[in-house]
Amino acid sequence: PLTNTTYTVTVTNGFTCTDTEEIAVTVNANPTANVGNDTSICINQSADLQGMGAGDYLWNTSATSTTITVSPLVTTTYSLTITNPATCTSTDEIIVTVNALPTADAGIDVTICYGKNTALTANGGTSYSWNTSASTASITVSPTETTTYTVTAVNAFSCTDNDDLVVTVLP
Repeated sequence: PLTNTTYTVTVTNGFTCTDTEEIAVTVNANPTANVGNDTSICINQSADLQGMGAGDYLWNTSATSTTITVSPLVTTTYSLTITNPATCTSTDEIIVTVNALPTADAGIDVTICYGKNTALTANGGTSYSWNTSASTASITVSPTETTTYTVTAVNAFSCTDNDDLVVTVLP
């Protein structure tokens, strides 16, 4: 039944004796498991997965907490099953997509004479950020002393990687 129902059965024997029994069937509501929308991370990062719903939690990682932290190396599906006191269950899944990192390349180390400049060009990303505050792939620098330059490359998934190069300044 879809709702609580009482069933009655009456038995009559050949001597017209009767007996009646009733049984009440209680319909328990299913819990509702919810782990939210699919998400993505960069490789070597973690994601906190939050379960919602009333009952006992069991993730496919064997965790029994409402929140789990996962750090998959490849795209992975996680599932949460919630069981209520009446042993009714509900399951929901979330896909954690793992995106690759860019490979930042600031170029090779450079040696210049004092008072000169040099162009540095980064590769490996779709956008760049230098420790000089520049945000272009190519920058021109004129250091007065040996300096390390760091570029952060960002890919289409907003994943990042860093690379350094040293500009050595000769007197």
